[in-house]
Amino acid sequence: MPDAFDTACSVLRRHAAALVATDDSADRLCLDTPHTGANGAPLFFGSVTRKRTGVSVHLMPVYTDPDLLDAVPQALRARMTGKSCFAFRTLDEAQADALTALVDAAADRYRAHGYLDA
Repeated sequence: MPDAFDTACSVLRRHAAALVATDDSADRLCLDTPHTGANGAPLFFGSVTRKRTGVSVHLMPVYTDPDLLDAVPQALRARMTGKSCFAFRTLDEAQADALTALVDAAADRYRAHGYLDA
């Protein structure tokens, strides 16, 4: 089974062309939108962080548009540790597929809001 960090990073990198990487290191991938928020800072999209006990995935569109979670299967929802964070020790194929669908929907939603180029 592929490493959970590498799998989660590959899911986020599917949209990297429309995003700005602010950290792409051995233990962290952080992606912002090119959109500047009201505070003058780029709008955060998501990140993957390798931690001592596993991997965390933060996805800001889930926080701003919680209805994105309506279609998330229980296997992925059970990995939630906050409003927009998922934690994994391993990332099985079903979870990776569900995470991919969620990240794709999140990117589509940010495009609809005008935060990402079409």
